[in-house]
Amino acid sequence: MQDYHIDLISNVKKEDLDEFYNIAFQDRNKILINNWKWIYRSGYLNYEPILLLNNKKKIIGQAALIPAKISYKDILYPAVWFVDFVILKEFRGKGLGEFLTKEWMKICPNQITYCNNNSLKIFKKLGWLDSKTSKRIALPVNYFKFIPIIKKYNFTVLEKFFLRKKENKLNTIPLISPKLLIEEKNKIINFFLSKKAISNDNLQILRDEDWFVWRFFDCPYNKNIYYFEYENNFTIVHIFKTNNIKRLNILYFFCSDSSKEDYLFLIIYKWALTNSIDLLWANSNDQNFINKLKEFFKVISAKPLTFASYSSDELINKALKNGINNICAADSDNDIFQIKNSY
Repeated sequence: MQDYHIDLISNVKKEDLDEFYNIAFQDRNKILINNWKWIYRSGYLNYEPILLLNNKKKIIGQAALIPAKISYKDILYPAVWFVDFVILKEFRGKGLGEFLTKEWMKICPNQITYCNNNSLKIFKKLGWLDSKTSKRIALPVNYFKFIPIIKKYNFTVLEKFFLRKKENKLNTIPLISPKLLIEEKNKIINFFLSKKAISNDNLQILRDEDWFVWRFFDCPYNKNIYYFEYENNFTIVHIFKTNNIKRLNILYFFCSDSSKEDYLFLIIYKWALTNSIDLLWANSNDQNFINKLKEFFKVISAKPLTFASYSSDELINKALKNGINNICAADSDNDIFQIKNSY
């Protein structure tokens, strides 16, 4: 690979990086150009994305990351999420994806990602493990937004009829409105710290105050992040519109009792019914939670996600094979990377 070399993202010129993002990520170019330092949690653990350049010093690929810490048997280990992995089309088929991945793997001993089949082929060649224990939950609130003939014609009477049927099914669920998260910073952080899960022997992402502030309060679209509260149990959500679909992404639960999560989901669903939300979305690896939702809603999508991992530590590698205990929609690219150029 003598015609190509690796460099850190902090070493390249802004105009060169901007040009690359305009080509490689056309639907998210503005978000990345303006916010890559936040998205990639720049400065945390001193890890940063790497770029692939050709002999003309043109950026032709990227292997980005989000640094994190993982906890296993009460010991903390550094880790990185593998995200925004891309080689420009005209340079594919030359083995550069594998070359870039190998260089990226040198950054940190513990590596995790959600990936597609193309990336997984490369990872498997390099000894990564994969599992499908996590599920992506998608529940249409307004079915009429997803049916072509209904989208074309405005069947308001029909919509109201189905809305009343849904509301009747939820008549025992309280109607609770969300509150803007940034207006309650101290209160929410205090509750978050008091409701953190008790440490156990399962491998999990460290969710401390630094993570919480970075992920929710420092993010560029925090004006669209809300929380629902019920009996001192909280759910953080992101409400936004993309492709003419108004979405509510459930990002994070922090509850005194994990059995309350499905009830909180129903509270959110009831509010969504009367507030023009088209789609509810979340990630979970809690099969009991998913089964309860399937039992209540009957028709709900729970698509398996491909989680891949690698560790140079044999003990961690074995633990990662079973996935991570507290995966949610606030991790990796699950919510961040769905945001288009509307922000």
